[in-house]
Amino acid sequence: MVTMPAVLLDSRRTIVMADRPMPRPQPNQVLIEVDLCGVCGSDLHSPDLPVYRGGFVLGHEASGRISWVGAAVDGWETGQRVAVNPNGNVCGICEYCRAGRPNFCYQATMETALGLQADGAMAPFMAVSPNTLRELPGDMGRVEAAWVEPTATALRGVGLAGDLEGRTVLVTGGGPIGQLACRIAVHRRAGQVILVSAVATALAVEALLPGGVLVIVGSGTGSGLDPAAILLKEITVRGSFTYNDEFDQAIDLLSTGALQVADLTSAIVPLLGALDAFASLRSAQTMKVLIAPNGWSTPVRLGDVARNMAAARRT
Repeated sequence: MVTMPAVLLDSRRTIVMADRPMPRPQPNQVLIEVDLCGVCGSDLHSPDLPVYRGGFVLGHEASGRISWVGAAVDGWETGQRVAVNPNGNVCGICEYCRAGRPNFCYQATMETALGLQADGAMAPFMAVSPNTLRELPGDMGRVEAAWVEPTATALRGVGLAGDLEGRTVLVTGGGPIGQLACRIAVHRRAGQVILVSAVATALAVEALLPGGVLVIVGSGTGSGLDPAAILLKEITVRGSFTYNDEFDQAIDLLSTGALQVADLTSAIVPLLGALDAFASLRSAQTMKVLIAPNGWSTPVRLGDVARNMAAARRT
């Protein structure tokens, strides 16, 4: 049996590096050679999150190249560069799919989400449904391609806040999603954008003016929401769960350079360095780490990506 190294949440709900069998895709699947996979904050907490089903390869922020196409798959070819929507394996028949709200499709988000309930991208190869794939522009940068999924998450959250032109936007939490939300708000002509480190949700409500909108993109234990404050200020509270069309919007923003992410990329590491990257992220020593399961031409350290991209723009 041919095996490959992978980072997985094992059956004991421990994040480990282990050998896994090479994927054997079905006729209705494609095989992806993973280029880069971002480490999400939820991956760090996966042992404690029930949505992560133990026994699967982690990694849901993936880009790569098609290396094999099943006989029952149409419209895709080997060699195409793709971003992988981990929540894209929708059923197409549930009430939410039929209503144009596939982010609530139970099959896609709670049963077959890549990196959570099915093998993800922290391995050299992954077998996926073609429904999860989005073709990338040929000239799109490799780093930018790895940021599509988190950008889609931030796009949905910002979009649910409504028209931001001329408005003041407060973003709490300065991690990758918070940083992306700030940049998207600026792109959407917010009058002022304020970023603060993570604070209790109750303080965010306190900062809102009457009639304001609170969008919750990430959650922790205990929201601390005060019903009286929400009532007296007529605050609108909205949750933001994954994304719909925002995935395609993210590809457009990143491929055209309208949204810059190079300076947010702390490091690109080989697969065997993934567990060290997890430790670094837990200690808040780095902003964003991308894992290169099939290698990267040169080692990339903190800030190298940003400096290289800046140099390229000057030439």
